[in-house]
Amino acid sequence: SGTPFVGKSFSLKSASRNDSGLYTCLAENAAQKIEAKSEVTVQYLPEIVLSPSNKTAIVGDQVTFYCLPDGEPSLVISWFLRSAGSIAAGSQLVLTNVTLNSAGEYECRAVNLLGQASAVARLTVHSPAVIDVP
Repeated sequence: SGTPFVGKSFSLKSASRNDSGLYTCLAENAAQKIEAKSEVTVQYLPEIVLSPSNKTAIVGDQVTFYCLPDGEPSLVISWFLRSAGSIAAGSQLVLTNVTLNSAGEYECRAVNLLGQASAVARLTVHSPAVIDVP
């Protein structure tokens, strides 16, 4: 279903991720037809497709950060609180019952064999309003 190529050899110069897929080589003459298939995977550096957004919360709230990276080979996704180091893995970070100490910069980092990409979001936490009645 792709574009046919006629010749003895085939090469991809300046391959892009869109060139990944199943390639078929077909040799044919009057006597027989032979077919060979090969899967090609183009590897590329990680990139953050959807960055986490800054959030504001009140003490006790639940906060969720999302991060969508892309890359090949497969990625390892980690979350870091810049003041505390690694805190979670995966494309989603859920913080339950936030405190004032939860405030800070949260970094989503995607890593593969070729490199890494990251994005940062800030969480601001406020104390709940208190009304004093005399």
